[in-house]
Amino acid sequence: MLTNRNPTVEKQSPNFWAASEDTVRNYSPDYKLIRALPGSDSDGITKDENLALAVLNWKSYVKQAIIWNVALAILFTLVIVSAFYLTVYTMLRQKKLGEIKNDFINNMP
Repeated sequence: MLTNRNPTVEKQSPNFWAASEDTVRNYSPDYKLIRALPGSDSDGITKDENLALAVLNWKSYVKQAIIWNVALAILFTLVIVSAFYLTVYTMLRQKKLGEIKNDFINNMP
């Protein structure tokens, strides 16, 4: 992907090009740097320069990021279903007790 352009590299991690070409296990976006804020680390970068990243084992990062969200969603779903069940159970029990009370009152001499 990036090897066809033969870019000039100032800083690069070991095995960067191999990791960036492995698109099955790694994610490699290529960002055009348009503006750099004055005084930032990227100050002095021109418009024709790019920032290339290679995110290694990105699937495991995604799984780790969403595991807590999924677990909390399941937990809250169980809480809601439990509250619904308890509400319906209580309503049916109250209805039954009301019928028993009415039958008792009606059977009093």
